[in-house]
Amino acid sequence: MYKKLVFFMLFALLSYSYSVYASHTDTKYKWNVGVDVPIRYTSAFSTGKHGVVIEGFQGNVKRNGSIRYEIVTRGFWNDESFDKADVKNEGNFKIKLMAPPGDNYVIKIYGFGSMANGKFEVIPY
Repeated sequence: MYKKLVFFMLFALLSYSYSVYASHTDTKYKWNVGVDVPIRYTSAFSTGKHGVVIEGFQGNVKRNGSIRYEIVTRGFWNDESFDKADVKNEGNFKIKLMAPPGDNYVIKIYGFGSMANGKFEVIPY
């Protein structure tokens, strides 16, 4: 009985630590938005002393369209927003988003009804 309890506790601890580790180390994201899914969220990550730099590419944005990147913490009823930037047209981009140092931040991606896709990397600074 004691061995089973120790095994279960060890397994639970390892699975929890792996999920926390995995959510805070993967900083490269691929995304797509459209009419059916106008908003996407990344997985959680940590910020640096001042915030994050987002560097990437977006494509298939309608003419004079834009995509909004917003750094938020997710809440039960609503998200707490810290900074946002709109990137117009398609191509490579690099933006800085300011936020206090901490964990469990996500990037909220708005498509404004246009079909678009892209990829980016989140770099703490």
